[in-house]
Amino acid sequence: MSFEQIYYLIILIVSLLAIILTFGVVLRVERKLDISYKFILIAVIFFSVGIFLDLFRSYQIIIFEDYDFLIKGLFLIFFTLGVYKMRALIKEINEEVIKKEQEK
Repeated sequence: MSFEQIYYLIILIVSLLAIILTFGVVLRVERKLDISYKFILIAVIFFSVGIFLDLFRSYQIIIFEDYDFLIKGLFLIFFTLGVYKMRALIKEINEEVIKKEQEK
């Protein structure tokens, strides 16, 4: 087993752990935070699929490499959507806090 294959296996295990942890958050939160973490979960899944395919490529099970840019693009899109939704939620909470402080 080469260093590259060991590296991909370690990253794959860590990314699967990230999927489990993120899924746990999705199950425990509500509404807008739920939407944000669903986007982040989808992004982590795409990342894991990319690592899985890279591992297969290192074993020469998969020969084509055209998936790489698609997986990275989908990861970036869904991660950005998750961060955007989180940012919108934080801004909304911040505005509510400011409004309550002004009422006092």
